[in-house]
Amino acid sequence: MGSSAPPPEYDDGMAAARARLAALARAREEVAGWRDDDRAAQRRARLFDDLVEEFGRQQETT
Repeated sequence: MGSSAPPPEYDDGMAAARARLAALARAREEVAGWRDDDRAAQRRARLFDDLVEEFGRQQETT
């Protein structure tokens, strides 16, 4: 009968898989941060555009 213990390569393979999954999780968090930064930049751009439009509607005073 064979041993019920996994072969030694199994532990190495599982450790490598866990490390890759952890790296993917870190990358996902980083990408999510980029998306949040992009949304904030879009909001700032819209606010700036609104300000420019508002100033454009005001009459010039001298």
